[in-house]
Amino acid sequence: MHHWLKWLEREEWTKEGLPLDFPSQRPFYDLPIFRPYLDEFIISRGLWEPPSYYGKRFAVCITMDLDSFFTRKEYLRKLVWALRKHEPKMILASVYGLMRRNGDTDLEDYLEVYRKHKVRATFFVPFYLGYSQDPRDPLYSLTQKIAFDGRKYVLREVLLRIAEEGHEIGLHPSIPAAFDGERLKSEKLGLERMLDMEIVSLRQHWLMWHPQETPRLQTEAGFLYDSTFGFNRLPGFRAGTSYPFRFYKDSVLELPLILQEGTLLKGLSAGALGLSLKRAVELGKTILERIARVGGVAVILVHPSIRGSPESEERLRWLEALLSEAIHLGAVFMTIGEVGRFWQEHYESLWEEALGQVFQNLPLEQWNVWRFRTDREE
Repeated sequence: MHHWLKWLEREEWTKEGLPLDFPSQRPFYDLPIFRPYLDEFIISRGLWEPPSYYGKRFAVCITMDLDSFFTRKEYLRKLVWALRKHEPKMILASVYGLMRRNGDTDLEDYLEVYRKHKVRATFFVPFYLGYSQDPRDPLYSLTQKIAFDGRKYVLREVLLRIAEEGHEIGLHPSIPAAFDGERLKSEKLGLERMLDMEIVSLRQHWLMWHPQETPRLQTEAGFLYDSTFGFNRLPGFRAGTSYPFRFYKDSVLELPLILQEGTLLKGLSAGALGLSLKRAVELGKTILERIARVGGVAVILVHPSIRGSPESEERLRWLEALLSEAIHLGAVFMTIGEVGRFWQEHYESLWEEALGQVFQNLPLEQWNVWRFRTDREE
């Protein structure tokens, strides 16, 4: 699979202009990054039957990266870092964060949505070692208190309550940990000791990884499942597939990230698509339909915001619309770890065999992904 992924990384993914305000969504939605074209190709050639997940058409993994709880301690730590590094923009951002209302996130609102739709989600949590080498890293600790359920709770207690509801806790490593095996191991061990549970899943912060090094470091640290491989500023199928795969024979099982709210709803100044809520829902539904057709895994990412803010309300509405669509399409909601174990047990060897047949009979040089279309018409 690593030969395919190495070949796939091409300039078109980042240099091709994407329309930001389009009167007809069809040409936009037909761009290759919005299609699981590898899955569609193999199915259209009769080499693979769409999987079934406990009688359901496809699986959906809702994941949350708990990057911030907007507490004063976080902003103070960021301010200290900025002062030491003489970073004026970071100083101003930290001061602004200290002045505004903070410490009250919409985590409870998301949990209520999950209960309503009977979703078991995966929460990726950083483990703060007491220092940071990158200003983008989360700066809260599991021993500090946050507003939750009408009072102040130690964050560790909140995470344990979340786990008791059937959700999965995974690690959200610091940015340097993507390239530092010892730091990655330390953060995994620290989170496991703090929560007294085994941590088998992770997503690298800011989707940072090195294609050769990071999967190896993750495996050596004892992880089984990763969900980092995706786009920071775009939705879509970076690997051309919605199925779990391995970068190398013995590396962690990768569940590729397909959709996240920030890439759609954030403004153009943030490098995102800047779509309206209506367009963001349309694009999300289109991608879900295509994943359902091939029996794939839709990994969706959301982030906490300040409770009651316009940003929070818009993101929650987006997620609820996609959850309702997923149920309509016949999805089962599973955690990253649950899908990983299910795939290993039922489909991994069969999928690798199908991939082998494709790449043996159709060399990579003959693939023209940018103009690729399957024989199946929608």
